[in-house]
Amino acid sequence: MSELVRTSVDGLVGTVWLSRPDKRNALNHALVDAAIAAITRFSEQGVKVVVLRADGAVFCAGADTSEFDDGLLAASERLLDALMTVDLFFVGAVEKP
Repeated sequence: MSELVRTSVDGLVGTVWLSRPDKRNALNHALVDAAIAAITRFSEQGVKVVVLRADGAVFCAGADTSEFDDGLLAASERLLDALMTVDLFFVGAVEKP
């Protein structure tokens, strides 16, 4: 697993942490690929609920503009497709710092 995304499983609940706090968890190619891999793996493991969390003070600042290109836009669309097409419930856990 990429160090950009951490995961854990507790029964039917999987947790994904975006772990790029130095960049405010902004999406880049590697983070998107790692998140898709985690979601896919959870789906294959029989997880039913995925809690999305983030390290640091910001949940996700959007796309990393230093890497923004058509490829990142397509990768972000793949992430949204993964969220929409797997048979999982997603919960966003945004914490107050």
